Amino acid sequence: MTPNSKKESSVRPPDQAVEDLRQRAEDQVQAAQPGLHHSPHAMSLEAMRKTLHELQVHQIELEMQNDELRRTQVLLDVARARYFDLYDLAPVGYCTVDVNGLVLEANIAAAKLLGVARSALVGQRISRFIVKADQDSYYMCRKQLFDSGMPQTCELQMSRSDDSTCWVELTTRAGHDDQGAALQHMVLHDVSEAKIMAAAMRESEARYRALAEQLPPGDHAPNV
Repeated sequence: MTPNSKKESSVRPPDQAVEDLRQRAEDQVQAAQPGLHHSPHAMSLEAMRKTLHELQVHQIELEMQNDELRRTQVLLDVARARYFDLYDLAPVGYCTVDVNGLVLEANIAAAKLLGVARSALVGQRISRFIVKADQDSYYMCRKQLFDSGMPQTCELQMSRSDDSTCWVELTTRAGHDDQGAALQHMVLHDVSEAKIMAAAMRESEARYRALAEQLPPGDHAPNV
């Protein structure tokens, strides 16, 4: 038997599996009664009962296997639906990036954050969307991730398709694909509003200090 024939024989369609089970049952009866193969009419009533019993057992076994497969399929469908809810509809951006920096997967929030269609985001280098001034910070974060294996976080400015920018808190952790190649799993959290508020607070505090310094000696600025 050639290697190809072995491979073909190891993968049988469901109908062939039923026939195999039937043949096994018949073979067991024939082994118990030598000469039965040459004299099928000589099969005793007890042997026929045993054969019927074997076939019924195998039929029930196949039905149980089919039920298990159906339950497994239902669980897979539920898992896919949950994955869609948790990944695609998440309020933060998710990206999977390969060792060369190419985006392999991205959810709806990531594409919306960068102002591009998801199909246009996948296949692009993630560094393309990072403002040039912050690319060194990204590559340092990436190096520390692969050197230590520990999740890393950094803040970057990223460019949108309309040439505007946004501040993003990027959290990345290491992973591997089915072939063992290194991957980055990224979470992109838009922190632009927090950055604007922090800048406004710093500006307000600076104005307050400047006004306080201009007050005549002995005068005090009101407590705030």
